[in-house]
Amino acid sequence: NATFQTTVLPIRPLVLRGRFDLGTLGAAQTMLGRGTVGALVQRWEIFGGYEARRVGDVVLHGPTAGARVWF
Repeated sequence: NATFQTTVLPIRPLVLRGRFDLGTLGAAQTMLGRGTVGALVQRWEIFGGYEARRVGDVVLHGPTAGARVWF
């Protein structure tokens, strides 16, 4: 299994993230791609993006959103 992930903070308050995973789940091959764009409000990051996941022959994809606290 392998994960490649990056976080870029080009200008305050912008946060760009990317993630790519490859691996197996039992006998099934899995793959994940995710990209998000967020904004920092004090210590909180509010973000939205898109995620695509494949497990074997099943493909799941759609929007993602959330909040993250930076310590």
